[in-house]
Amino acid sequence: MPLINKFFYKYSVSELIELLTINQIKETKFQKDSKKYKKIISTLINQLKTQYIKKNEIKFNSPFISQIIFISISNLEIWNIKDQMLIDKKNYSKLLYRAMELNCIRNIISNNINKKFKNNDQTKNKITFFVKNKKKQFKIMEKFYKELGC
Repeated sequence: MPLINKFFYKYSVSELIELLTINQIKETKFQKDSKKYKKIISTLINQLKTQYIKKNEIKFNSPFISQIIFISISNLEIWNIKDQMLIDKKNYSKLLYRAMELNCIRNIISNNINKKFKNNDQTKNKITFFVKNKKKQFKIMEKFYKELGC
């Protein structure tokens, strides 16, 4: 397990997936540090194997794989939106809103994964609400995640 502030921290399944996808993005975007990210990715994969796969807690079925793919794609899209926000100051608020919508859906899926693996620690639940009045685009994404079994 990684050492954080001299204490061991056990990641939930969704946290490991999240960290894995983010470090894969970093490995691609920051080529000069790719060895560092490869090492982190290897550590995360080993932790996922020892904590969940070897204990047969993870069942790789279509909904679970779809959820992992959505988390990965949404992390990449949020990262790209962040980069675009730095360039396109005129549309900053619109882009921020879009990133927050994606983040909300990703959090719903992450919380669902935690629930499936009985990680009921409330401190690890992510915020899943965004605004009272959902836009049409958000409702379409909401329909999508419900189809994933969330």
